[in-house]
Amino acid sequence: HVRARLAAETPHLTLEPLGRDAVRESEGLEKELRARPDVTRLSVVARGRVQVGDAEAVAAGICAGQKLSTALGLQPGLSVFERCAAREQQALDSLACWAGRFTPTISLMPPDTLLEIGGCLRLFGGAEAIVMAALAGCAEQSYSTRWAAAPTPLGAHWLARAAAGRMYPETAGMQAALAVLPCAVPGW
Repeated sequence: HVRARLAAETPHLTLEPLGRDAVRESEGLEKELRARPDVTRLSVVARGRVQVGDAEAVAAGICAGQKLSTALGLQPGLSVFERCAAREQQALDSLACWAGRFTPTISLMPPDTLLEIGGCLRLFGGAEAIVMAALAGCAEQSYSTRWAAAPTPLGAHWLARAAAGRMYPETAGMQAALAVLPCAVPGW
């Protein structure tokens, strides 16, 4: 049995479910604070501070940690949503259920999904085939991902957070990549 874990981080999990019509309709937009149908810029806030903005909002100068009043001053037409942990968890759970097609062993480390793929390598034709299929599926579901595959769960998790976008089949290669990561990546 080969040890291989695929970590897929969804860094915009707070924002990306808002683009799905089904989620917006099912929730009746009760968490929407300010919407402008003619403007595509989106922002998610918590306690009056921007948590995340879409690419258009970031291009307009809106950034995480900014006061909502400042963000609205920069972009008066900004659509604003209150952060909803339940919606984020529902999206992550849905993504994990979908990922069950690649392996029966999945762990959630929000905003990461960790798949134990070592036992399924022959079934799918190798790690690269699983990784490519998983990334394609995430993209089809409109999730942006950062990923890494490594022999250990924590190694894969940290390398995904660092946006490694690589496979590290050997422990030595993973350790070398981990050695140069900034301390902020693992949250120290």
